[in-house]
Amino acid sequence: MKLSVIIPSYNSMPYVTEAVESVLSQLQPGDEIVVQDGASTDGTLGVMQAFASRDERVKVESQTDSGQSEALNRALSRAVGDYVLWLNADDVVSDGAIHKARAEIRPIDTEMPDLVVGGHRTLDQSGNVIATYRGRPLQHSRLMSLGCYVFSGSMLIEKTLLVRAGGFQDKFNYSMDLDLMLRLVSLRPSQAVIEEPIGALRWHDASKSGSVGSRFATEAWRVRRLHSTGLPDLARSVAAFVRQSIALSTIPLRHSRFYSKLRGSLR
Repeated sequence: MKLSVIIPSYNSMPYVTEAVESVLSQLQPGDEIVVQDGASTDGTLGVMQAFASRDERVKVESQTDSGQSEALNRALSRAVGDYVLWLNADDVVSDGAIHKARAEIRPIDTEMPDLVVGGHRTLDQSGNVIATYRGRPLQHSRLMSLGCYVFSGSMLIEKTLLVRAGGFQDKFNYSMDLDLMLRLVSLRPSQAVIEEPIGALRWHDASKSGSVGSRFATEAWRVRRLHSTGLPDLARSVAAFVRQSIALSTIPLRHSRFYSKLRGSLR
């Protein structure tokens, strides 16, 4: 099994080195890291090119694009692996996680799983763990209610399934992961689930998640309406919009050390 880790990047300093290193140490011969840079100007491209000069498995291209989805589609078109893992340039893969995921890619009823879904962690900008979430299979109703309860960096997607699903929709700039997951589950994929974390999502002031939360909630509403199948989904969408809006507005508090300590003391 060959793995392609696709990394869209744009001005991703100072996190990009840690992102690439977290993957490189776990790759096998035939695997690859496919970097699609959006013409970074902060040193990101130089860091990526330095990795590529030392390891032929790191493959870098850089050109302007219309956004993250276009960069992801360009990376996908270059990927040659059997499975694809989408990792943003400020996130990381957990130690040993790719080895665990690879062990789960074995026949299910004589066929390989379409998806390997793992748990994930959230990190603050210094790399401290904020929270840990167990892996759960992708389900339409759960995605409509909870949004991306699975982290995109914790999914290994069989490449032909990803292509059949249509890749990444460039009409979405913030919730393309939710849209992708809903399109994937509509194809009824076979899934292998790992409860332990595969990837870790980093929250920081410059990240899209940390800087434009209101746009996430609004676009996620559009995504849910697009994939709605009836009144139950409409009700889930309304509740999810309210819940996500509140959650995004309270991120600074919930990601503070004070809150973490308080939550721990109440458990």
